[in-house]
Amino acid sequence: MLLQAYDYLHLHRTLGVSVQMAGSDQYGNIVSGIDLIHRALGHDREVYGVTAPLLMKSDGKKLGKSEKGAIWLSADRTSPYAFYQYWINTEDADVVQFLKWFTFLREAEIADFADQHAKAPEQRAAHRELARQMTRTIHGESEVAKVEAASKALFEGDVRSLPEDMLRDVFADVPHSKHDKNSLAGAGASLVDVLAETTLATSKREARQFLQSGAVSVNGDKAGVDARLTSEHLLYGHTILLKRGKKLWHATRWA
Repeated sequence: MLLQAYDYLHLHRTLGVSVQMAGSDQYGNIVSGIDLIHRALGHDREVYGVTAPLLMKSDGKKLGKSEKGAIWLSADRTSPYAFYQYWINTEDADVVQFLKWFTFLREAEIADFADQHAKAPEQRAAHRELARQMTRTIHGESEVAKVEAASKALFEGDVRSLPEDMLRDVFADVPHSKHDKNSLAGAGASLVDVLAETTLATSKREARQFLQSGAVSVNGDKAGVDARLTSEHLLYGHTILLKRGKKLWHATRWA
């Protein structure tokens, strides 16, 4: 509180700042700054504070950079894909409220999405529209098309079609491991051996079982128990994507 009060005094004294804006949780800090300015420079100084209610989720947690999993508006801090996914993964209890707060949709349009969500929440129509609207507002229409294409490719397993930058963004947060690129030469590396070095299998025996059951894919293509990885599997010369089941991905990096 003392440091923020002094910040306000310094900004007022050096730059003439007379209004400080913040969330409602900063009310006391702003008032302390106003009081310090009056004590130090005189009560005739006109300085003000403006606060706004905090944006709270249904679980009582606030939206903000101090919370875990915060997102940023700049693409270099939060990629358009990660930004889109953040809104897609909004809790069901929050999605309609977020449409009201953050988008420019008309009231009737939001009511329609609320109705769709109430009748068929598993279709996530409201979530997709929220993600679309937010990404379009911050990153533009072209990025919306890119991230939706990436989401479709990921769902269908068609990861080979992803541009290199989108491939990096899509798989930025999945488990990954580093491997010797030389082992891909000739006959290549046994997929059983490689799987045992990833988060997808705890041993070669388990890896072989997964392969026998058809649960493993390489770059989206189903792999058999005798499959081997070669340089032809490399995406953009450095990555091979492995998946077990429907959702468990692991990115292997080769150098």
